[in-house]
Amino acid sequence: MASTPQLIQKEVEGIVKEGKECGGIEEFYIGVDLGGTNSRLAVAIKYKAHAQFSEPVTLCSWKANNTELFLSGLKSLSEQFIAQVNPVVVSSGGCVAAAGRVEVTKCEVTNWELGPHNTKWLSVDDLPVVFFPKGKSHFINDLESTCYGIIALNLSKKFSTLFKALTEDSEVVLLEQPYVVLAMGTGLGGALILYSKKLKKFEVLPCEFGHTIMPSVGTETEHGVREQNMIAYLSKKLYQNQHLPEVEDICSGRGVLYAYEWAYNYFEDKSNSLPPNETSTAQIAERANQTPTTDKIAEAAVFIHYQWLFRCAQNICIGNQTKGVLLAGDNQVSNGAFVGKHLGAFLKEFRHHTKPDWIATTPIFAQKEKYNINILGALYYAQHN
Repeated sequence: MASTPQLIQKEVEGIVKEGKECGGIEEFYIGVDLGGTNSRLAVAIKYKAHAQFSEPVTLCSWKANNTELFLSGLKSLSEQFIAQVNPVVVSSGGCVAAAGRVEVTKCEVTNWELGPHNTKWLSVDDLPVVFFPKGKSHFINDLESTCYGIIALNLSKKFSTLFKALTEDSEVVLLEQPYVVLAMGTGLGGALILYSKKLKKFEVLPCEFGHTIMPSVGTETEHGVREQNMIAYLSKKLYQNQHLPEVEDICSGRGVLYAYEWAYNYFEDKSNSLPPNETSTAQIAERANQTPTTDKIAEAAVFIHYQWLFRCAQNICIGNQTKGVLLAGDNQVSNGAFVGKHLGAFLKEFRHHTKPDWIATTPIFAQKEKYNINILGALYYAQHN
């Protein structure tokens, strides 16, 4: 049986101390980053003596892989918060950023296990009201929350602390124009950050770019014939030749394995490579990132993984007229050295299009430090909706 999650006492003591020094808590907002295995709870507080909200404080991370564990843990944490912090006021709003299918007042966490109640669905009515008041509580998609977190970073002029430019002469700041945000993990998360001139603020449009069909390159380009071979291999393996591969069939954790399996069968030199059924995505990435790289099949798999990501970004920029690209997520940070090593090839891939002038100066930014942007985005959404 899972143990009851506990608030981080050091953080609680800091909140209590600040509250005493500043005349108490005027209002607070709650943010939750809900994952398939772990969830995280954070709070943003405005103290009475301060004009602005304090920096967000992460209060707990706890294991919860089904509805019952998540809700019982969140209920316990809300009770601990009220008992130990005694904020007097209730939460002004709350937001849960969920890895799954999100509707207006509920979400389905698709990679959860089924618990005793035999459901993966959560409703705002299930959440503890002291944290999630009626009419001020929200679910948003996890990549959507990443975007709102990026907006919050930009507004606080901290965007450049977590992101770097991959393109030359690109100032590391978001301008008042549209951007595409992509994050590879279990799948491929994608969304657009749009700027409303009428409202004078950034807004987010969640998307499903991962499930679009990836256009291939011409056979006369470098690796063109090789790629046609891979596409035929994946089409047969995944779709019985009824469909071409989706972007996510390569730009995902399982996609690295698919690319590796194809490469293992395609290339003759397997001397430093494990058979596909004896390795994992993490091991492939680790071997591809080694310096020098001796496992050429692992290197080829991760190269294709990012090659398709840059081509996906290219097509979104052309089709949606977005003016910049943001590559987010911890995996982007972990593979930062690999991307840097092959950056010339990836930028060439990005700009190889029938309309190259449209994206010749498009800036591309990549996350450079691991940070929970999702929970920052959940707090930002709770405060502004």
